[in-house]
Amino acid sequence: MTGTLSDGVITPSSIQSIRQTQYGSKSNRSYEMAGRSLLFVHRSGERVYDLNYSFEADQQVGTDLSIVSDHILKSGVVETAYQELPAQIVWMIRGDGKIACMTYEKEQDVIGWTLCEMGASGFAESACVTPEPSDDHVWFIVNRGGVRHVEVMQPPIDTDD
Repeated sequence: MTGTLSDGVITPSSIQSIRQTQYGSKSNRSYEMAGRSLLFVHRSGERVYDLNYSFEADQQVGTDLSIVSDHILKSGVVETAYQELPAQIVWMIRGDGKIACMTYEKEQDVIGWTLCEMGASGFAESACVTPEPSDDHVWFIVNRGGVRHVEVMQPPIDTDD
């Protein structure tokens, strides 16, 4: 965003949006802030991009994060939730009720994908993350045989003891 006046000041009558990338996003809330990166689901629902400022291009640049595992998102992403602790993970509810998980540590150049199923014919419908002092809790709405359940992901086992 910038102002249309010569000094670039934004006012109610002088605001201009400048397109930063050609990648469109889904119309629902399928974006997350991960550190200094904006992660968003492409309008197709089958790609995930991060948006970061590039000094070389002097603008925001989108990078396809799903290119290394594009098969995981073939049924499309319908919702996302971002977990910051103990690891930075984007949980993505797919159209088929499975969950795509992307570990994203930009500062360490880490991007990892896996696919999770809810077991016992569970169909994930929604996800959210609640911050806690030491770990974030990941919650799901899971449909099991027509009955919706609120389920929480167990924290990882601490093997440092």
